[in-house]
Amino acid sequence: MNDSIDKLVGIGTTIKLKGKEYKMSPLTIADYGEISAYTKANRLKICMMANPEMTLAEKIEVLERRPTEQEIDTVLSDIAGLSFQAWLLIRHNQDITLKALSELIDKDNYKQVYEAITQVNAVPNVEGQTKANP
Repeated sequence: MNDSIDKLVGIGTTIKLKGKEYKMSPLTIADYGEISAYTKANRLKICMMANPEMTLAEKIEVLERRPTEQEIDTVLSDIAGLSFQAWLLIRHNQDITLKALSELIDKDNYKQVYEAITQVNAVPNVEGQTKANP
């Protein structure tokens, strides 16, 4: 599928980071599961920082609660979350670790990465419009 059609339907895009191009593909169902797990792990990390003496039962309780959409949005909106999302979109096409990709994202290209993620995640409505492209 060519890039113009990909952009129209929000299927994928290419992003250039530190001189190298990376193809981004839409999230899969498995990726959504990983986002949920990432959000839970982040929640547990914060709880453990606030209460280092948490019992195993308390940790399990924290992990068992399903993340809300707002919690997921909050976790994915910081630089670590943005890097995680970008990695999920890129890893389907290229062999790269989260750590390696995180090292490619900085204050100079943060907005570019955010816009690429938004484009890939945009799903057109029946009129062909997306939130990112009304």
